[in-house]
Amino acid sequence: MDLDFDQLAKETFELSKSSDKKLVDEERERFNFWAVDEPEDPTPLEEDIFATDSMPLAPQGPGLVYRIEKGASTFCVRGFATENIEQTLLDIESGEVLTREKLRIKDELDYDTLNFFETGELALAQVIMDQLFNRRIPLDEDILCNLSDPGFSWWLSSDENGLEIFFKSHGLNRMDRFLRLGPIGDNAIACLRLNQVADFLRSQFAVNEFSCDDKSFKLLPVNSKNLGYQNFLELLVDGSFPYCIENFTNDNHGRTIYFFLKELAFLRAFWINLEEILEDLD
Repeated sequence: MDLDFDQLAKETFELSKSSDKKLVDEERERFNFWAVDEPEDPTPLEEDIFATDSMPLAPQGPGLVYRIEKGASTFCVRGFATENIEQTLLDIESGEVLTREKLRIKDELDYDTLNFFETGELALAQVIMDQLFNRRIPLDEDILCNLSDPGFSWWLSSDENGLEIFFKSHGLNRMDRFLRLGPIGDNAIACLRLNQVADFLRSQFAVNEFSCDDKSFKLLPVNSKNLGYQNFLELLVDGSFPYCIENFTNDNHGRTIYFFLKELAFLRAFWINLEEILEDLD
């Protein structure tokens, strides 16, 4: 039905000058009814990306866009860091060739395998990509790895006394005894940085024992219920980051520790995200 809103408005104006208030009110009501803005049908591009059956609304900030290639015993993450997740998804849907090649998208069905992860900072997205993308990672390291080939992941043991992280294999049946933190860091760099973190952690809670070498990291607090210790434990377990930059000294050492812990938290959070997706792919 084609409506001339200008004509309707003109007719209403003319009626408003008459003494028949009832007709004026009726005409105004008719005009208001037809003048309600109807939502436009989304374009096919918008409909594909933002439909609830396809993918949730994507953030407009920095993060990762990626796919998981899952094999019989390993998986690989393909993707890249981006300044704007939403725009990148729009580019992919519109057929942008280079973006599709990076993700190894061959047909429209592959679009359903896309995932995104928001980081808030492009640098954090690049750290995750450098550490975890384009590598063949075992699905079950207990099966594929042994004492001579310890695998990639860190393993966490924690109890009421404290925690210990093993950077390398610590026996078989690890999944039954430890929490797999994932391949979330270079062992040599982690050893150096965690030793630098010692003073900061001691400023957050009382420590009974602190040690770190290229094989493991051990931390025993005086009180494992202390909030400071629990914050650090949650960083490792859940990938949460409870600190702000003001918690650290205002120098290069303080900034280095801050960014190391933040990167570690986001790497852990992304690994948890991968595990959830891999479980859905089973």
